[in-house]
Amino acid sequence: MNNKNPQKTVCVYEPDFFRRFADLSYTCESWRDPAGNFIYISPSCERITGYTPAEFYQDNTLMEKIIHPDHLEKWLHHQHDISPSGEYKSLDFLIITKTGSRKWISHYCCAVYDKNGNPLGIRSSNSDITIRKQAEEALEKAARLDPLTGLLNRRAFMARIKNEEARFSRSKRSFCLLMADIDHFKLINDTYGHDAGDYILKELSRLMTETLRLQDSIGRWGGEEFLIMLPETEMSGAGYVAEKLRAMIEKHRFPYQEHQLSITISFGISSYTDSMSINDCLKKADDNLYLAKRHGRNRVFPENIQEKE
Repeated sequence: MNNKNPQKTVCVYEPDFFRRFADLSYTCESWRDPAGNFIYISPSCERITGYTPAEFYQDNTLMEKIIHPDHLEKWLHHQHDISPSGEYKSLDFLIITKTGSRKWISHYCCAVYDKNGNPLGIRSSNSDITIRKQAEEALEKAARLDPLTGLLNRRAFMARIKNEEARFSRSKRSFCLLMADIDHFKLINDTYGHDAGDYILKELSRLMTETLRLQDSIGRWGGEEFLIMLPETEMSGAGYVAEKLRAMIEKHRFPYQEHQLSITISFGISSYTDSMSINDCLKKADDNLYLAKRHGRNRVFPENIQEKE
C-alpha cells in the first residue's frame, strides 16, 4: 500500500451551514484560516474562557495569551506539529479565564482542505474538562496520601525512597532515614478516646512537616509510626534533626477539649550506603527505633552521633 499521499480531511467551506450547528454547541468550536485568523468561533467560548467571540476576532493571539505559562510551550509545539494529512491531534492544557480562574481544556484539531486539496485552515473543538481533571487529581491524591494526616502513605513513600536511591547511585551523596514512633500512644486512646488520638496524629504531622526542610519527605508508616527521609544528609545531620524534633515534641502541648495533652517520641536512624538495600536501610532504622524504646523512650538512637563521628 502506498502511504506517500495520505488521505486529507476534505471540508467544503460553507460558513452558514457550519455556524448553524456550531452556534448551538456546548463546546467551543473554532475555525482559523491558513494565516491563523479566526474565521469563526462559537458563542460557547465565552462560557468557557470568559472572553466573547468578538474579543477573539480582534486578537488572533488571544488563545496563546490565556494559556497557562507552564503549558504554553507544549501548545506551541502542538500547533507546529499539526499534520497536513488532516489527522486529528489532541492536547489537554490549562487556561486562565477572564476572571482569573483556571480551567482545564481538552483540545482537538485538524487541518482541513476543500475538494480540490486547497487548505482551508484549522478546525478545532475545545471542551471544559476541569471537573474531570479535579476528580482525577483527587483520586491520584487519595492513592498517595494517608487520609487522616495528609502525609505520604507507605506506597508513595517507598517510591520516593527508590527515587532517592537512584540519585544516590549517580551522586554518591548519602541520605538518612528516621523511623519515629509515639511513646505510649495506646494510653492516649484508652484515656481520652480515639478522636484524641487522631487529633494528636494530625497535629504531630503538621508540626514535623513545618520543621523539616522542603526537600525532606515524611510519611505515615502505620499506626503511630512515621518515616522521614533526609536527602544528602550524613548521620550527624540526621541526629541533629531527630533531636530537634524530639525536643520540640516533648515541650509541645496539644490542647484537646479541656485537656493539655503531651507526648514524647522515639527515633531510630539509619544511613543508606552502597553495601545495603533499601530494605536493609529500613530494617536498620527500625532496629534502632526498638533500641531507643528499650533504652527508656523519648530518645534518639544511635545517641551522641555527632560526638562519635
